[in-house]
Amino acid sequence: MIPAISSSSAAIRAKSASIYGTPWMIRSIAIALALGLLLALLPLGIALAVVAAVLLVVTAYLKPELVLYLLMAAIIMARDTTEEVVSSGGIPFFADLKLMKGVPQASVAVLLVLFAVFFAKRLLLERKGSLISFWYLAGYFLLVLFAHAVGTQNGNDPLDIYNDVGRFIYPALAFYLCVNVLNSGNKIRSMLWVLIGACATKTLLLDINYLTGHGEPYQDSSVVTMDSAVLMAAGFLVSLVCALLLHRRRIKALPMVLLSMLPMTFALVFSFRRGHWVGQLASFALLYLLSCRSARKTMVYWALAGGVAGCLLLAVGGMRAGSGHATTSLVTRFESIFDPGQYSNRHHFEESAITLGDLEERPLLGMGLGGVHSAVPGAWREEDQPLHIVHNTFLYVWMKLGLPGLLLFLAAGAAFLKKLYQYRKIAGRAPNRPFVAGIGSGAGILLAMFATGPVAWYFHQTFLVVLFVAICLNLIRLDQHAVTASPAAGASDV
Repeated sequence: MIPAISSSSAAIRAKSASIYGTPWMIRSIAIALALGLLLALLPLGIALAVVAAVLLVVTAYLKPELVLYLLMAAIIMARDTTEEVVSSGGIPFFADLKLMKGVPQASVAVLLVLFAVFFAKRLLLERKGSLISFWYLAGYFLLVLFAHAVGTQNGNDPLDIYNDVGRFIYPALAFYLCVNVLNSGNKIRSMLWVLIGACATKTLLLDINYLTGHGEPYQDSSVVTMDSAVLMAAGFLVSLVCALLLHRRRIKALPMVLLSMLPMTFALVFSFRRGHWVGQLASFALLYLLSCRSARKTMVYWALAGGVAGCLLLAVGGMRAGSGHATTSLVTRFESIFDPGQYSNRHHFEESAITLGDLEERPLLGMGLGGVHSAVPGAWREEDQPLHIVHNTFLYVWMKLGLPGLLLFLAAGAAFLKKLYQYRKIAGRAPNRPFVAGIGSGAGILLAMFATGPVAWYFHQTFLVVLFVAICLNLIRLDQHAVTASPAAGASDV
């Protein structure tokens, strides 16, 4: 052992001597002087931006997963500037703003730099391919390019076309990046810890705002948040922790994890977002299907206990109706899910009907990128209506990318669900089953969000969607390799 260590040390010293020789020192000093002179001549803001860019490139080259962790944490913590948020005081949150003119918002800029550096290193230096073929990405790019041509031919606003290109291209790049960077159990575990920490922190601050009277205004009251990206992440993580507990999987720092679930659950309930309520119930239903027999039995007991608690909550809300108590709002919002005359339900239905009517005139090509649908008659003023979006992601994709885009979107979703269904064949021997069940069950949350909102319009929502899908696919891949290598199934990689 000593000779080997000594030999290794000698080799390291020899390598250091060659690296830190005179020519290397001269080059380093020259580069440092040139960089220092450049920064001295630039305005302070631009100089800081240059330093940040250099640090980003170096870190992306050496530790791409670290940049991805920080990027996803920032996406949860920051406000997506695509969404209009009305401030009501309380604890402020930083926005995902553009760094300078001509540069996309900060999260997109970091994503593009990380993508370029990571794949330049992987493809050119390491001579490795992508875990998912780039041919799929090339075909998708052609589809977006065709939609661009349709939008241009229809005379759509060039700026709207440019913005729509980013909304469909950037999430695809993020998906390829997440799949290739998070390629091991350790990296996935680290990412999940980062997500839990960021989401718990953000929801805790939002909960404090709400409880101190500074919640986000909504109609005549206030809610914890209207940020669907944060609520989606919270829903996925709640389902994941439930899956780990149901399968009796040992969790490090269990008390801390359980405490982190409290602000997330509070935010999910008291944001009064009915789509997320329905999505969470759908997620639990999928979790039941993906879990083992003993976990299902435990889940039935949990469901019965939750049902009793829910009935008590509804009863209390009914008795205290008119008192302004929060339970009254919960009861009212829950009942409104089934009310076709409720304002939001009616408007979304009419908006979807108007969009379908527009698509009947051009079902194959849609409106193209930058396209809009007709105004909803009888609603608020036409100039105030968000005609670029429709509160149904399936119709939104059809409107922007045409029927081929809609079919591709449906095929991708079907392929993901098929992966989950096929996984059940090896689930009994798969070491990461609780993780796959917890994250895969989030498909119920996504389905509810796609049915009730324009998810593809918001960068933060789409980035988190592709992140969770990529994690789930990589966990399935790791389990397939583990089961093939050892039919007896080993310990979890995560």
